[in-house]
Amino acid sequence: MLAGFPSLQRLVTAATKLPSLKPSIIQAGPPDSSTFEASPVEWWFPPVNDTISPLTARVGDLFLLNADENNRYRVTDKSELTNKLKQEQETLVSQLAHSKTRSMSQAYFTVIQDPPAGLVGDRIQQRVRSIVLYTAGKISVTFGSATTKQIRHFLSSPPSLEPTPTSIASTSQPEAGSVTQWRKFWRSKIPHRARTIWWRYKRDILPCGTLRALRWNQDPKCEMRGCREQKADKNHYVFQCSAKYLAWQSTLKEYTDKPIWSDEDLHSLLSFKPPKFSIKPKYNISTPQLLACCLIGIHMANIALFLHDQTQSWEDISNNIVKEIHKTMAQNNHIESTDTSHQ
Repeated sequence: MLAGFPSLQRLVTAATKLPSLKPSIIQAGPPDSSTFEASPVEWWFPPVNDTISPLTARVGDLFLLNADENNRYRVTDKSELTNKLKQEQETLVSQLAHSKTRSMSQAYFTVIQDPPAGLVGDRIQQRVRSIVLYTAGKISVTFGSATTKQIRHFLSSPPSLEPTPTSIASTSQPEAGSVTQWRKFWRSKIPHRARTIWWRYKRDILPCGTLRALRWNQDPKCEMRGCREQKADKNHYVFQCSAKYLAWQSTLKEYTDKPIWSDEDLHSLLSFKPPKFSIKPKYNISTPQLLACCLIGIHMANIALFLHDQTQSWEDISNNIVKEIHKTMAQNNHIESTDTSHQ
């Protein structure tokens, strides 16, 4: 939806880099209803041991907050959940009611037992807007008041050095490239939605398991049904998950002159130093366009999993890729025929 709007893309990217609000929300007493609904379930139902898998849903995904005539709210069950959320809700309720493997935090307990009045307003927006991005002299630039230029400055600044557990650190690093290489990347004739995925892969900020674990303390395992990968990095997210791997292999063998694709070749395919190969002459499509079509097919599979809890087969992913390839080749043929007629 943000394709073609770089300013909005930078705004969203900056939002993902903001510091966590958890300490201020937990320590400042019971939060307002909107903040409570938007916060992760794990903040209020922390597991008492490491054997319990963390829950990825927000409070508002699993429960409803109902306000009474005195402007107080209480938590009630939420019906008509997706299968994935219903499973998380049942797991949480079961652990709380029977096995006692989760404890209720004191802040949450206070909200449930004696909910304070006046907490139905929306203050999560004010909390986020007041976060300070950086200080320039005596002026503090907040997220809510930052100009586009100031957001670009915030994004270009090196991240703060915070200790992170090595067990969940990403196995891949952001790719460094020369000005010429990046300029060529940005000028390549590929769809914007594919370019965004490609860029996020290069910068190592795809929402893969290791990144989710690093930033949001979520489970780093792959969520594709049937996949047993416990730490899904960006290469697994794009290439190595079984269905995606087969789709890549099928497409590359069909459209390129390279018959064998090793894991190393796949992992370097989107880098500034890809393996040597050429597109078969009968296909009117460039190398960047072919890779972009593959990325769009992979992205569609990830969206289907995230929004609808559906795991696509490698045939489904391949079909989506082929549709994008045919669309791109048709556009190329149309452009060439138009240029020929003008001549």
